This record gives sequence, structure tokens and C-alpha cells, in this order.
Amino acid sequence: MPASHSTSTRPPFVALETSMGMICIELYWDHAPRTCKNFAELARRGYYNGTIFHRIIADFMIQGGDPTGTGRGGASIYGDRFPDEIHDNLKHSGAGIISMANTGPNTNGSQFFITLAPAQHLDGKHTIFGRVAAGMRAVQRIGLVDTDAHDGPKSTHISVTQNMIYEWDEMGVFVVPACMYVCVCVCVCVCVCVCVCVCVCVCVCVCVSVFGKVNVS
Repeated sequence: MPASHSTSTRPPFVALETSMGMICIELYWDHAPRTCKNFAELARRGYYNGTIFHRIIADFMIQGGDPTGTGRGGASIYGDRFPDEIHDNLKHSGAGIISMANTGPNTNGSQFFITLAPAQHLDGKHTIFGRVAAGMRAVQRIGLVDTDAHDGPKSTHISVTQNMIYEWDEMGVFVVPACMYVCVCVCVCVCVCVCVCVCVCVCVCVCVSVFGKVNVS
């Protein structure tokens, strides 16, 4: 169902549709409930729509979530900043870990980052609240863009075009947002049209070839 019709207070997944592809994030509600609530609610409100990944460091991480695009903006659903939720059993042990960006202890707002490689030096300093469940190739593509001296993308603004909430219905069945059905239907229609065009072209070519030979004789 669309994000605006979300009824779940703890959606297990948030999907970010970016200019480089879809990134689906699994949220760790049991470990970081306030952080997950902040991220999911901001996504539900469309807060991240149009935001860019303003800081990209190859083989380290990509950072986004700032509506100003400067790295100095963004606010949480709690007003301004909110405390860390650090757990010793959650580590920046590999690529695809999503954590809150901050300027020091207990300064979480709306900005987040996704790791491109292990980053154990961040353990205990940033709240880990999820992982990339699908779309790691999109994350990697973002991590490969050319950057300037300030780690910002040089010529291409890598942006979030849409964010959606993924839920489970009462029977435990995965609920796909309505817009996803539309996308699938459009893709199917396009594929059918392409196949029909190809078949018509083949038939025309065969007819021209056959009748062309007959006329020559």
C-alpha cells in the first residue's frame, strides 16, 4: 500500500527509490526503536523525497537525508536532535549497514549513511538501525560516482526520488505498494508491445523475401 495509507506502527522495511535504483532497508526495531520510528516516519511523510546523497566516499560510505544538501541540515520527528541507541552486538562489520550520521554523541536528526565496506572505527559512535535488504548494487553504483574535494558528487546529483513503506498484512503476506503494481503493469505492457512489433517485423521481412523472389523469377 502507499506510504500515505500506512497503518503499521513498525514497518519492517523502508524503500528508497533513487536515481541509481531502489534501495530496500530492513529496520532493526528491537535494537533502535526511536531511531527506526524517526526514519520510518520521515519516509512516510516524504521528507526524503528530492534529497541527495551529498557525501560519497569510495570504499567507505554514502551519506544522505539532509533536505538542504549541505550536510548541515535536517531535523528529526522529535523536534531537533535525539539520543543515540548504541548496542555492543551491532557492528559496522561490512557493506550495507545503515546508521545515523551525527556531529557527536546524541545529535541524531534526519541524516544517515550506508557503509560500502567494514568500518569498525564507527562502532559505538553511530546508531546502527538497519541494513540494506535489497538494492546493494544501487548503493555500490552511488559509491562509484566522481566526487569533488568535499566528497560531494561532481556532476550528477544522486537523489532520492520517492520513499515507500513496506508492510506485512494480518496473514503475514508481504504487501506491495500500489505504485509497484502500476510499474509492473507498465513494464508488462511495454514488453508485450515490443514482442508484437518484433513479430510483425519478422513477418514483413519474410513476406518481402518470399514475394520478392517470386517477382524476380
